[in-house]
Amino acid sequence: MGVPLSGKPPFEYQVRYSRRRSLALYVYPDQRVELRAPLGCPDSIVSAFLAERSDWVQRKLREFAQRPPRRFAVDQPQPFLGGFYPLQVIEERPYGVWLAGERLQVRCRVPDEVPRLLDAWYRRQAQAVFAERLAACREALAALRLPEPRLRLRRMRSRWGSCSSRGDITLNTDLVRYPPHLIDYVIVHELCHLREFHHGPAFYRLMDRALPDWAERRRQLRALARTMPPWPA
Repeated sequence: MGVPLSGKPPFEYQVRYSRRRSLALYVYPDQRVELRAPLGCPDSIVSAFLAERSDWVQRKLREFAQRPPRRFAVDQPQPFLGGFYPLQVIEERPYGVWLAGERLQVRCRVPDEVPRLLDAWYRRQAQAVFAERLAACREALAALRLPEPRLRLRRMRSRWGSCSSRGDITLNTDLVRYPPHLIDYVIVHELCHLREFHHGPAFYRLMDRALPDWAERRRQLRALARTMPPWPA
């Protein structure tokens, strides 16, 4: 945990280092401030980056502090892989989130932690589910000899997935709340882009071979998205 130094931003922050090329700053509704930096990035650059954006961070912290905390009603259904699980909030240890029978159980210190804990749980589930579904889809489409992609996860506001020219497939973490056959549709769509990097006739011919009912699955995904409750964070 970073601690403000003299002349630096008056807020605590966390620095996460990873194999990335640039610095990025995130402010969350629960008042967490996170800076993501490339491996080996000097502390002086990190400090300067934070100092330059101090006013913006403090403004966002004030905005979030003024928002009423999001409350979760007992038995409020939470979607996961196409099912809906009534929410159970228990203010005791061990803290975390579990599928307990037919309920999604959140154990926390205070109810205000529920959105953050749910968000983290959904992201962990997405990592496991997407990797499993990607492997299954590639096996089912082995005859098409599609390239093997690198899988990345990211929260996206307007796209279910994307495919880069470098062979990376990025999936929207929100998809983990939808039925597996709709997750498969998005994965197959992006896998086909590894060969046909466009939305022309050749791409749709490949989609027809890979997933003949893709249009119906797309229709279902769009219809369900209109009724899906908002992401917990």
